[in-house]
Amino acid sequence: MPFSVVSFERIEALKSALGHLVMEWNYAEHRLLSLLAGMLRQDEEALRIITAHMPSDAKIKALQACFSEMEEDILTQSVAWVCAAADELRNWRNFYVHSLMGTFLATDETEPAQAVTHSLSARGKVIVRKFIVTTDEIHNIANHCMTLSFFIDSILRFIEYPISSDSMHRELPLVPPSPPRWEAYLQAQKSAQRRPRSFQE
Repeated sequence: MPFSVVSFERIEALKSALGHLVMEWNYAEHRLLSLLAGMLRQDEEALRIITAHMPSDAKIKALQACFSEMEEDILTQSVAWVCAAADELRNWRNFYVHSLMGTFLATDETEPAQAVTHSLSARGKVIVRKFIVTTDEIHNIANHCMTLSFFIDSILRFIEYPISSDSMHRELPLVPPSPPRWEAYLQAQKSAQRRPRSFQE
């Protein structure tokens, strides 16, 4: 059998991890638009109508364009980190949401639940990717999405409060650790050939 029977609890753990990621990314994308509105000094609801059908990568590029001509300071550095982190997390979200196929039994039942991913790219040449992922890996990316949202909130407070207001709102926290790089992950998986036994030649 290509897949072993797994317990209901382990299947639900994978579904819960994927739901965690989807919700955190959705909120992070929502806050990205809030940041775009704040930097443009535009009405947020009006901007949401205009960008309702704009894909997330286009929103990120629009945000990059907003600060590209600004004088280099702590704010532009922070927004640059937001754009880079959001772009990485967008890749991760798409990977998990569109390629997670089914559960796979770990050798040790005490290990986190695992799942098989299957994705295909046909842009110029056909590339098929099949990996094993765990709930811990999915939750890790979800937590990075949550960090992104919190950091955007701190930038918005910096933008929205005048200098004469409480000084605590005029301070930006340190830039958070960046999420794992998507391309580096692909290269590492390719080198390790980390695939389910049922997919090995």
